[in-house]
Amino acid sequence: QKRMDAQQALDHRWLKDGKQASTHNLFEGNAMAMSRNTPPNPDSPKEVEAEPMEGEGAGMKDIFADYQLDRQLDRATSNINRLRETFGLPSDSERLGKFKCAYSGQAGILHVTTYHLCFLGAKARKMTIPYGDITTVGMQAKKGGLKALLPFAAPAISLNVGLKNNGSATFTGIVEKDACLKTIVAAAKERGVTLG
Repeated sequence: QKRMDAQQALDHRWLKDGKQASTHNLFEGNAMAMSRNTPPNPDSPKEVEAEPMEGEGAGMKDIFADYQLDRQLDRATSNINRLRETFGLPSDSERLGKFKCAYSGQAGILHVTTYHLCFLGAKARKMTIPYGDITTVGMQAKKGGLKALLPFAAPAISLNVGLKNNGSATFTGIVEKDACLKTIVAAAKERGVTLG
């Protein structure tokens, strides 16, 4: 079958009648929110509400950003050998969990491995923290932000990792907060480190 040029595509019967073309901005909100705010059209085909992708309220812009981040970071950490090579991990190190987050405002992925916490940012920022250097780990509500403007809004929660040198590392935007915290605590316990 011959490929259409741009004008033929615009003149196609699917676009000509205007009944099936969406008028929604795909880059705002999620599909469910848009379909709830749109009165049903008896002439249009039945619409099926899609589950939001990548967390509550994710719009197309967020989905594309997640895809781009995954694509960039997957090259360096797609399998355990690449992860070991990227962070200089021991040969018997295994990945126990992988969580999207941000560190110092840079989007990336926090890898929980057998011996270390490893962060790889989208701009090639790397950080490795051995469990022996961690003194505390816990979730912390961020002060200010949206909560300061809207008292009914849920507070932003971040993962705070206290270090022996009195420093700390704070990871924000973790969707699977509980799973991340449990994975880190269990991995540290396996290494003989009790976290407060």
